[in-house]
Amino acid sequence: MKFFKTVDEKLADIGFEKIEENRSGVEYRRKDNKYKYTQTVFIGRKTSGRHILQSYDPNLMDGKGIGNTCVGLTGYEMKLFLKKMKQIGLYSGKERSKWETLFWISIIIGIVLSIYTGGWLLFIKPIIAVCAAYDAGTLTGSMIGWTIIKCLVFAPIVAKVIMNVALTIAKAILD
Repeated sequence: MKFFKTVDEKLADIGFEKIEENRSGVEYRRKDNKYKYTQTVFIGRKTSGRHILQSYDPNLMDGKGIGNTCVGLTGYEMKLFLKKMKQIGLYSGKERSKWETLFWISIIIGIVLSIYTGGWLLFIKPIIAVCAAYDAGTLTGSMIGWTIIKCLVFAPIVAKVIMNVALTIAKAILD
């Protein structure tokens, strides 16, 4: 008597026969004699890392001839197939969270760099320098002109460019 069954043994208990298991994934098949259909469940590896679980009838095409008709899974069956995905390293739920973390880190770095360069270096710091020059009596017209240009032209442009670069990187991370 066995105390703990493997996922494959539990799937076999409910009628799923393992057809093939390799690096690309796993395929199971179950025949239902009462309703006369065959259910194929495929767990497949995708290069994007977003691996898939498909349940379908290989003999029944949709009305447009594009693909096979879906066959539903019960909660218990889904739980077993998800366990199998985790077992063979194809469950991408946790991998996705790493990418989401990198996404948010790139967004936060973009915001911080935008505020630092656009807000501090090109807006507040030049104004402080002009005020210090005024207090010291060394303020010149060109100093005022460059400060106005930095504050009104360069600060928003640089902040926007930095944020756009950060958003582009973040989007590339999720794709």
